[in-house]
Amino acid sequence: MNRWARVFRWHRMQKEDDEVEEKKEEGEDEKKLPAKPKVNWTEWVVDPSEEFYYGWLQVMIFPIFYNWILIICRTCFKEIEDEFLTLWLTLDYCSDLLYVADTIIKFRTGYLEQGILVQDRERLKKRYLFSSRFLLDLASLLPTDLLYLYFGIHQPLVRVNRFLRISRLNEAMDRMETRTSYPNTFRISKLMLYIFVLIHWNACIYFALSSYIGFGVDRWVYPNISDPVFAPARHQYIYCFWFSAQIFTTVGDTPLPDREEEYLFMIADLLIAVLVFASVVGNVGNVITNLRDRDNVFFPNHELVKGYLRNRYISKQLRNRVNDWYQHLYINRKITRENEILQQLPVQLQTEIAVSVHLPTLSKVTIFQNCETSLLEELVLKLIPQVYSPGEYVCRKGDVGHEMYIIKDGKLAVVADDGVTQFAVLSDGNFFGEISILNIKGNKSGNRRTANIRSIGHSDLFSLSKEDLTDVLSEFPAAKRHLEEKGRQILTKMGMLVEAAEGEEEQEEEKVEVKVERLEGNLDTLQTKLARLMAELESSNRKILARVEQLELETEGWEDNLPEEGGEEGGEVERRDGVGMEVEGKRGEVEGEEQPIKKKDISILNIHYITRALMNYINHITRALMNYINHITRALMNYINHITRALMNYVNHITRALMNYINHITRALMNYINHITRALMNYINHITRALMNYINNITRALMNYVNHITRALMNYINHITRALMNYINHITRALMNYINHITRVLMNYINHITRALMNYINHITRALMNYINHITRALMNYVNHITRALMNYTQIYQTTVSRRGEKAHIAKPC
Repeated sequence: MNRWARVFRWHRMQKEDDEVEEKKEEGEDEKKLPAKPKVNWTEWVVDPSEEFYYGWLQVMIFPIFYNWILIICRTCFKEIEDEFLTLWLTLDYCSDLLYVADTIIKFRTGYLEQGILVQDRERLKKRYLFSSRFLLDLASLLPTDLLYLYFGIHQPLVRVNRFLRISRLNEAMDRMETRTSYPNTFRISKLMLYIFVLIHWNACIYFALSSYIGFGVDRWVYPNISDPVFAPARHQYIYCFWFSAQIFTTVGDTPLPDREEEYLFMIADLLIAVLVFASVVGNVGNVITNLRDRDNVFFPNHELVKGYLRNRYISKQLRNRVNDWYQHLYINRKITRENEILQQLPVQLQTEIAVSVHLPTLSKVTIFQNCETSLLEELVLKLIPQVYSPGEYVCRKGDVGHEMYIIKDGKLAVVADDGVTQFAVLSDGNFFGEISILNIKGNKSGNRRTANIRSIGHSDLFSLSKEDLTDVLSEFPAAKRHLEEKGRQILTKMGMLVEAAEGEEEQEEEKVEVKVERLEGNLDTLQTKLARLMAELESSNRKILARVEQLELETEGWEDNLPEEGGEEGGEVERRDGVGMEVEGKRGEVEGEEQPIKKKDISILNIHYITRALMNYINHITRALMNYINHITRALMNYINHITRALMNYVNHITRALMNYINHITRALMNYINHITRALMNYINHITRALMNYINNITRALMNYVNHITRALMNYINHITRALMNYINHITRALMNYINHITRVLMNYINHITRALMNYINHITRALMNYINHITRALMNYVNHITRALMNYTQIYQTTVSRRGEKAHIAKPC
């Protein structure tokens, strides 16, 4: 059983068991609320790479755009400011609250230091406080609304410091551009949004300048607002926006200015319009270039191929096949250059993406089942996607196999040589050609294709080349042996394995290997013997040198003990280096007292003579050994060279024979192909010329007929167009008059109702005020009455108490 299938089945069963357990737990704990993780807000730090930060940036887009669009609009269009003042004040302070929250979040936003997120709040605060953004954010939060007390509530221009938060908008746009799946569309949308804001600002400034110069003074300024048509605020804004859009789009259909202020405004607008036009053209061109580059990366360049086919006069049938192949790629979004697209990613991410996409397909191949996961991951990176058109042959019988194929999508047929008879149909998940890339010895087909494989429809395949498989298997010897064994088993079942040939080749290889191993063994033995001799030689040299040094140390004190009188005789003895023992004996008899000194001199001479003899003997042995070793080494090298030359001659002989045979077959095939090609080319040229003449005649007739019909249609269309334009203009004018009439009636009705409501509200307000005043006065009178009664009662009580006290005082002395 496929190991990957078992893994997928186990994963699916595990998932089903988990779902069952979750349902049981939910049934038991229906009444229990799930425990929410507690957040320590004192230690809370925002990670700039998490979703919360990205969502908060998107939220901050709204208050920033609100201030940039509506502050200038409310400043220039007073009617809009006065009519919705409560709404504007509410939105203003809501945006201020968001600004304050954004500042708090910036104090708790972490940053990366050496690849690690810093979460120390003190460091985050210090970094933000000493940054330039903090000064801008602080300036954007200054309570400039207090200037309303001096300038009045209808001066929203005092909130101009809110514009300083624009850096947050740029950061949000950059984040959205990197995260969106359609960056080119987002860039165009962002550019159009910025142009809209610019046109909006220009429209507001144009209306303010018209108000400064005077409405309706000339044709260039805004018309007089006393006219009911141009009085509504909505009409004012739309007219000014249309006027600014005409300038920035360089349409040129605007009235000529008459005053210096108007000329200066138009000059500034035209300069800005040039920049806007250049930015639009540049961005659109950049987007188009990016789209073309993306298509060139995802798909092969069709234009180059079409130009080549056109210049080489390729037949129309073959060109149609090429065009159909490209059309299939574009329509079905087939990607044939996956490896080039993923080259920018790290190798680890490339491997993970390839594994997630192609590993299930590769694991279906029989010979790759039960292989190491690391081997499959290496092979996944080597898979090359290929697309074949209907009727196209993937491989033919007898071709040398350099790759194997795995079917991802589509159907392929195993057909006979006639191309009609079908033996089998291969579909999704099947594979073929796996034996040819393993190079198994004894294969009867000799790594050649044994069948014709033709695509029935459009087929998507993955190919794995022999070179890529060999490179990967060189690092996995165990897997290589496993795959070769599986391949032999498959060939044995198919009856395509020659065991005798395999045995002979293995015996020849074994003979050569045995000879080489024998030579290597002899060389190792000689090297061992040489090492031993050199070690013995070095040890003997060390021993002799030690003995000589010992003798020199023993004889060092002898020369110091010699008397000065015996110096001449000692010198004579030293000068007589080759004299025998007889002369020394006679001189000893004559000079009896000096005989022990001469014996010591003779022993020193003998030691030097023996040392020299030993050194000469050792050098002689060393030279003999080196000559012997050189002789053996030369003999071995000659023997190895002789075997190598024989093998090279044998290989060259076989190679020449094969090359001669291949050249003979190739020449015969080339002659046959050239003969057929010439015949086909002559026939095709003849047919092409006839067809071209026939097509030219038909084309001319059709062009004449089409031109005649086109002229008639154009005249008819022009006539109908004029009639329709006149009719549309008439209907448009009638509708505009009707809409204006209805608008005026509705405005009068709304004004009437508004006045009635205001009168009614004023009447009710006055009645309520009178009623409240009446109740207040009654309550005041009642309170005064009670207060006076209490005061009188207090005075009476105090008088009574004082009288009682006087009486008691008078009666006491008695």
